[in-house]
Amino acid sequence: MRLTEAQISWELTSLENGSLKVVLEAHINPTSLIPNWITNLLLVNAPFNSMEGLRELIKLEVYQQVELSYINDVDPFTHR
Repeated sequence: MRLTEAQISWELTSLENGSLKVVLEAHINPTSLIPNWITNLLLVNAPFNSMEGLRELIKLEVYQQVELSYINDVDPFTHR
């Protein structure tokens, strides 16, 4: 499948109960003969599988104390 256009954004929000809310928005324009229902299925499964893989990676000890300066908690209502 070849994509001529793709706009994808991820929003991760820390919740008060310690969990993480993940919102993915994606709009793509595939230029292939693949039916829309297959493309839509991939749009759902691929991000879910990516998050499941990330969940397993961040359990590794090497990531337990990591802090990244470019990641900030923001107020989900004001985006600040």
